[in-house]
Amino acid sequence: MRIAVYAGNTSQLDNAGEYFKKWKKRGVLFKEDYFLSTEELCRAVEEKNYSAIIVYVDSDWTAKESVFNQLKKKEQESLIIYICGRRDQWKKLSRAKYTAVFNGQPIVYNMEDICFLESYDRKTSVVLGKKKIRVKARLDVEEQRLSNYHFARINQYTLINMLQIRSMEGDEIRMANGEKLYISSSRRKLFMEKYRQFAQENFSVV
Repeated sequence: MRIAVYAGNTSQLDNAGEYFKKWKKRGVLFKEDYFLSTEELCRAVEEKNYSAIIVYVDSDWTAKESVFNQLKKKEQESLIIYICGRRDQWKKLSRAKYTAVFNGQPIVYNMEDICFLESYDRKTSVVLGKKKIRVKARLDVEEQRLSNYHFARINQYTLINMLQIRSMEGDEIRMANGEKLYISSSRRKLFMEKYRQFAQENFSVV
C-alpha cells in the first residue's frame, strides 16, 4: 500500500515513521512519502497513485482543512484520507486475543497476528504467517466474532485481517504472508464498505 503522510512538524513525521516501521516488521507492507508542505503533497498526489493520505492534525488545521476536502472531492472514492489525532491507531486490535479450540484443547493467539481464516469441508483454519491451525468453528460465526477487529469477508470461504493486506490489484489481494486471495464479485461492494468502516473506527475520515 502506497500512502502519503502529512504532518505539521518533523516530530510528528518521526513518530509516524516509527509507527509504520513497527508494522513493517510484522510483515505489513507500506510505502510512505512524508510531507510538511500541503503544496508538495498536492503535487505528489497529481503524480503518484496513493491508496491513502494520513494527516496528523496541527494547530493550523482549520486553514488547511479545505485543502484536504478539495483533494477528496477531486479523487472521489479512489483516495481515502485519514485525519489522525492519536499515536496508536490500532490499539484495540493489538490488545485483543483470539481464542478457539484445537484438537480438543483451547488455543489463544494475538488477534493482530492472524492473517486470515479460511473454510473448507465445513472446517475452519486460522492462518498465522505460514502456519495453519484447524479450529472447531464455523466461518460465519467467526465473522461475527471478529467483525469489530478489522476482519472482513472477501468471498464465501475467506475472512481476512485488513491490516495484513500487502497489496491489492483488481480482485486480487496479496497478504503479508505472501498468499494471494481473491475478492468475489458478490462480496466486492460489502468488502469495500467494511474497509471504510475499518478506517472510520481508527480515524476521522474526510
